[in-house]
Amino acid sequence: MATPPSDISPSPLRTVAVVGLGTMGTGIAEVLARAGRDVVGIDVGEAQTAKALAVLESSTARAVERGRLTAEER
Repeated sequence: MATPPSDISPSPLRTVAVVGLGTMGTGIAEVLARAGRDVVGIDVGEAQTAKALAVLESSTARAVERGRLTAEER
């Protein structure tokens, strides 16, 4: 594998797309968001997207209640 030149540093990804918002995709989206990334969730239907959003709202609310996440971070 080729090594990049030392004067070029990789830029961190700021926005990440998650394709498929089932259980696994929703979990990945949450981990990325908690790591400070902007996340774009993509799924074939609005119903699955709405369900994923509801799961994320619930999960982050619990994290705030437990002190693992601040309201601002949420």
